[in-house]
Amino acid sequence: MSTFRSDRGFTLLEVLIAIAIFAVASIVSLQAYLSSLRHIQIITEEKNIILLSRLKIEELKTEKSREEREQSGKFNEPFEQYEWSLELSDSSVRDTEYGITFTPYRLTVGSGNLRFSTLTPFLSIIKEETAERIE
Repeated sequence: MSTFRSDRGFTLLEVLIAIAIFAVASIVSLQAYLSSLRHIQIITEEKNIILLSRLKIEELKTEKSREEREQSGKFNEPFEQYEWSLELSDSSVRDTEYGITFTPYRLTVGSGNLRFSTLTPFLSIIKEETAERIE
């Protein structure tokens, strides 16, 4: 007479090993996911800072005099967490024929610990009376 033995289930040791392997794989996957999220945030902030810098440079080019310029400030919504500052150089280059003064400057835009500086070669300042001669 033969005895029939059925091995239909897993042993406790097999279940514990499977849970341990799943836990390790889950932790590694979670760390990779969180790292990817942080990189996406950093890239998004860098993109916003560069775009805001370009926007501010174009805005500064349209202003006519040094007196009209603010030296620092914050951007409007939805970018109110970003700040900017402008440092004009003490030296300028002047075109006497057209009355245009070119001033080197550094524009810094940032948020929290992340900063982006751009050195723009020249910012032109046109006096009102000579602006009519140019046109």
